[in-house]
Amino acid sequence: MSSLENFSWKREIVTLPVAPSLKEKLLNSGFRTVGDVVELKPDELSSELNVSLQDSLQILNEISLINNPKHEANGRSAVSCLKQEESLKGITCFCREIDEMLGGGVPRRAITEIIGTPGIGKTQFCMQVAVDTQIPTMFGGIGGESVYIDTEGSFTPERAAQMADELILHLKRVCSVGRGSRVNERNPLDLNRKDALSRMHIFRVHSNIEQIATIRSLTEFLSENTNVKLVVVDSIAFHFRHSYEDMGLRARMLSQMAQDLNILANRFSVAVLLTNQMTMKRCSAESDFLSLAPALGETWAHAAANRILLFWEDKQRFAKLIKSPNRAEVTVPFDIKEAGIRSQENLLVESANKKIRI
Repeated sequence: MSSLENFSWKREIVTLPVAPSLKEKLLNSGFRTVGDVVELKPDELSSELNVSLQDSLQILNEISLINNPKHEANGRSAVSCLKQEESLKGITCFCREIDEMLGGGVPRRAITEIIGTPGIGKTQFCMQVAVDTQIPTMFGGIGGESVYIDTEGSFTPERAAQMADELILHLKRVCSVGRGSRVNERNPLDLNRKDALSRMHIFRVHSNIEQIATIRSLTEFLSENTNVKLVVVDSIAFHFRHSYEDMGLRARMLSQMAQDLNILANRFSVAVLLTNQMTMKRCSAESDFLSLAPALGETWAHAAANRILLFWEDKQRFAKLIKSPNRAEVTVPFDIKEAGIRSQENLLVESANKKIRI
């Protein structure tokens, strides 16, 4: 524990910027310092204090801000910000067109949301990126690990293993074309399925409370597992689409979750990749005509920096970048093959001129 964390954990509960009634409940429940509360999950604190989940989230959010005061008093220059962004390599999805559409793969320090109808390939896309996170730096990858939060039970180890096998086979082909002499510490010929799957950390969650608590616990997990470069939530909407008596509470929970994910992305320089379902929405209050729209409403639409729509057209899959802070709107084709997500032409190695494309 750092000296800063040690100091903040000793901070007295009475100094927290929360309602007096919540301070009283904390004190009456035996909590005296921030350290007494900081490791509790939202549902645990809610039960301990007999307060709403919203109140427990508010308390934990204030504590999170205390423990993460990484605000630069004098700010930073735009040049410094640009250099930092350019130094963070994106994560390939093995489709050249999608990688180029995103400016070099799924970006880090940002939230990217994948939307589309069932069966279009959202989970396949996430699994492919999770596998590709492990591509060694000597092959143009980032040599990292991934966290995969599965809310629907859609993650299939067999499919992940199949994609990992194809990745290893691809790296072997790359070596055979001429890069083998540059491989020393981590020869891909020594990689195996078990190694690849062990670098994917799977969290299965069964409720909105578990989902919120798991995302909150990632601060500690990423601090201990510093090689994690990707966090996937598949899907973000599943446990929040059911009817809520208090829609305001749901909106606040979603807003807090988006804030937590953004903090993780920036603090640990990870890519956050989410999937979202589609739902039917009235085109206007006066119209009975319905159209497909991403779940969770307009407020949630601002949570992600990048939003990609996957869709079918003339029996061909397409990916459309419909929101990005620095990329133009564009639509590109892609395929899902036995090997995983691929370009339409599936050209991964241009052996004619010895250019390797991953």
